[in-house]
Amino acid sequence: MIVFGADYYLAKNPDVAFARADPFTHFLLFGFREGRDPSPDFDVSWYLAVNGDVATSGINPLVHYNDFGRFEGRAPSSEPIGVRALVVKDITVNEDDGKANFVITRTGGSLGSITLDYKTTPKTAADGVDYIGVSGSLTFKPGESTKTVTVTLIKDGAPEPDETFGFEIANVQGSFFDAGASRLKATATLTERTIPLVSVADVTVNEDARIAAVTITRARDGRHHGRRVRDQGRHRDRRQRLSRGREHDHDVARRDDGDGAGADPSRRSPRGDRDVQPRPQGRPGRQDRRRHRHRHDPERRDRHRR
Repeated sequence: MIVFGADYYLAKNPDVAFARADPFTHFLLFGFREGRDPSPDFDVSWYLAVNGDVATSGINPLVHYNDFGRFEGRAPSSEPIGVRALVVKDITVNEDDGKANFVITRTGGSLGSITLDYKTTPKTAADGVDYIGVSGSLTFKPGESTKTVTVTLIKDGAPEPDETFGFEIANVQGSFFDAGASRLKATATLTERTIPLVSVADVTVNEDARIAAVTITRARDGRHHGRRVRDQGRHRDRRQRLSRGREHDHDVARRDDGDGAGADPSRRSPRGDRDVQPRPQGRPGRQDRRRHRHRHDPERRDRHRR
């Protein structure tokens, strides 16, 4: 059954809208005689031209079709009725794009309306982690052939293999729909854009400079961190100079005791700030061993003093 479209009729006939006439009444009395269509699904001129008996009878063609024509297999317009099928295809989308668009295509013509339900289903990609799941209903109005459902993606920033989630269509209702000719399930594959983790630029340096500055750039998620790396030969030379400088400072400190010349260098520290006892050479004697024991045994130390 084809329903009269009041908004469609007024949009196609601005003179009727300007006159503020009731669109349905105008069509029943005058519109069909003037070849004005009541809906995008019904072609008045074509219906009367193909069905001479209807034109001869003077009956309103839309009324005839709804009461008799559709049961007799008569077409409402030149567009072939055929079958109405829905097709949704698999898609591959990069995670950085931020969204995945499922396009539902209506095939076999655009006559009549089709209503359907849709939803996303998790697979290797998790709902709420890799994407935000959606569900709902939509309607193909007469003349519409495509609808788009958008799913928001979540960028986690962590390197990972490709992941997938599903999209399903169910509860399709409408005239001339053939589920057998339809494809009601699809899969979205989420990929990641390949980003080099580290990159090094070529440099040119004069060998007399003794320094080669190399910039290493780490790229990830749009953040670039540059680091300057010194040549290994530069580090080796610096360590050698520091080592020679320390030895020189120690020699000067041993020669200069700070109390005048002639002091015993063996009793001065390398910094020359305090006396030090000479380190005993060889195996300690009996007196040294007794002193060592007394130091760690208070009772024996007191007994020795008495």
